[in-house]
Amino acid sequence: MRRGFMSNDKLIGKLFAIAFFVACPIKFAAGQTVDHAGFTYFDGSPSQNFDSLGYEGQPLPYDLMQVGFAGQLVPLFPHRDHVCETPDCESQNSPSCESDCGNHGKSSELLGHLFHGRNANGGRSRCLFCGGSGCGVCMSRPITIPEVVDLLRPYSGAGLSATRWYDASVEATFLTHSQGGANGVATTVGVAGTPILDFSDAPTGDSLKGGVRLSTAIVFGPGGNMEVTYMGGNEWDHLAYVETLNASPTLYSLISEFGTSPNGGFDDTDRSIGQAIRGESKFHSGEWNYRRRSMGQYGRFQSSWLVGLRYVRFDSELSYSTQGTSNNTINSSLPRYFSSNDKVKNNLFGPQAGVDLWWNVRPGINVGVGVKGAWVQNDSKRQTIFTGNSLSGFATPGSVILEETRRKGTVLGELEATLIYRLTHSWSAKASYHLLAADDVVFGNVDVAAARDFVSGDTIRDPQFIRDSLVVQGATFGAEYMW
Repeated sequence: MRRGFMSNDKLIGKLFAIAFFVACPIKFAAGQTVDHAGFTYFDGSPSQNFDSLGYEGQPLPYDLMQVGFAGQLVPLFPHRDHVCETPDCESQNSPSCESDCGNHGKSSELLGHLFHGRNANGGRSRCLFCGGSGCGVCMSRPITIPEVVDLLRPYSGAGLSATRWYDASVEATFLTHSQGGANGVATTVGVAGTPILDFSDAPTGDSLKGGVRLSTAIVFGPGGNMEVTYMGGNEWDHLAYVETLNASPTLYSLISEFGTSPNGGFDDTDRSIGQAIRGESKFHSGEWNYRRRSMGQYGRFQSSWLVGLRYVRFDSELSYSTQGTSNNTINSSLPRYFSSNDKVKNNLFGPQAGVDLWWNVRPGINVGVGVKGAWVQNDSKRQTIFTGNSLSGFATPGSVILEETRRKGTVLGELEATLIYRLTHSWSAKASYHLLAADDVVFGNVDVAAARDFVSGDTIRDPQFIRDSLVVQGATFGAEYMW
């Protein structure tokens, strides 16, 4: 044996000892009760002294519950005095029974009992799949369609009045968001001609994009818990582009009012052979809450309230670019071009409060609706970059960067509707609909007035902060885990 490793015999012995103490919890829990309809209560008197494997030689009553356990108590190691049911065996001690039945006869292995074991009265032990009712797994036969349907039924061991709780939650999110910022026609064919490119052609948040939602809850006093939740990682990107046939310079921009101011437009923004719009956005949300839960009189309806802090980050970027012919008066071999790149980072942070209501439809199926509201300060940091190839009368290329941060108080709200389908004692499937709305959010934009100053060689005025409402909504699918 190498140093640092136990022998197989010692390892098996330690595992058996651990399993034994795990399997016999009732012996040390005398006098404790579970306050739940349909359960038998006991007061721990000597006449009610149950042991871990039975009472006066009989199997444990199924309605006796440990504190904190909402299912039937069944020993981890069933009685070993099995009766073989193979037709060729007349007694369990016969050699033929030993060989024909195998694990069905005298097996004491844990997996054997989970799938094939039988108790002293000839009944099946707690099969991992059917719980002892007899299925294709523990009966060594093909699984039938009704058994498959039965496996899909929700876990009901926690009862109808099970308290709403989870320790960790992981979900995939699929979200969209509303549009804001620039709108209307961006490009026409010909002076004040036919619109060919619109800002609505690049609907940044119009499609579902994937992200994650992670949450954990920690007990914090009776009926209370601390929750930390992150939702985000969703990113949107959309490009719209037009170009003329045979490189004909016939595209005109909104910056010159489509070639009318000045007449014929600007060198870099008009008489273009191609123009493009690109929008990008990102979403992140974080919460820290204290939640207090309460239960209705009959347990079917439960509610909670929460207070905490909320942070939302929404980044929005809009780029507008034009490309003209290669007729620069100084650099004649280079094409004329213009671009406006506007980036905004909205940081919303402040206190929030909320409530929710849960309906236990049946054991293992729960439906809940919750709302939250927050008063937040939005720190909007904006960076605008203008680039052109024919600036001033010398037609020299150049660029300018404008940065500014503005703060404004606003409100934020969230609506959540959730369905919980409990699969086992620890695992539940989860599906939700989320809607988050915030007012006074700044989107990426094309500031026409500042862009005109840039291409004209004038002093550039500060770009305007145009605020709009943001609505993020979509579905989430995932799982919850309870220790």
